[in-house]
Amino acid sequence: MSAATPTHIGFMPMPDHFPYRALFLHGRPRHKKYDAFWIKHPPMNITHRAKIFSAFDALAGFGDCISSKQVEYCDRRHLSEGEREELARKLAVLRQLTYNGKAARKNRPQVTVEYFSPCTDKNNFAYGTGGIYEHVSGTCLKVDEVCGTITIDETSVAIEDISDISGNLFTIDRNLFPIEDTSGINRNLLDVDNKHSQIEDTSGTAGSPYSAEKVPYNE
Repeated sequence: MSAATPTHIGFMPMPDHFPYRALFLHGRPRHKKYDAFWIKHPPMNITHRAKIFSAFDALAGFGDCISSKQVEYCDRRHLSEGEREELARKLAVLRQLTYNGKAARKNRPQVTVEYFSPCTDKNNFAYGTGGIYEHVSGTCLKVDEVCGTITIDETSVAIEDISDISGNLFTIDRNLFPIEDTSGINRNLLDVDNKHSQIEDTSGTAGSPYSAEKVPYNE
């Protein structure tokens, strides 16, 4: 039995009222090499034909899912009282140097912030509990005690997620920024257990996260 006969399509019997019988019996269109049709529509070589399908992603997002499984998540590290005191002092320093836009542009404190980034993959076991620690370096533009965020260039980081802040300005002279200057800092901003704590007074005095006197910064 041939592969294609007037009564079969391949190895399947052709239906009696097959609507494409005439087209099937006509066979595959063939053109002589270098004729008018061949010149206008030359056959595509195998290399170019493969490129048509190389960009096709049958499983959209599958590669991203595989990559996300390679991320090693960890638990959030809770800071000790000493670490929180030191972090509060550094935040107070940055608040003093960026108390308004003019001061931020003049002082331009360069820092590196380490912060906890929660897992956003709902299909990962770490979702809702684990995450990774990331770093962002640049110019601190603002410390917003009301919203509880710190802005590094174009990146805004929640203060409650910060684990450490480093920079040369903190090692210049500790006496320039004494730990006593952070006596008014609301420690709830550094405590994830009090995530939704409200600031009762934001006037810059009692109850404000930052009530320290502004200290000049020399570049």
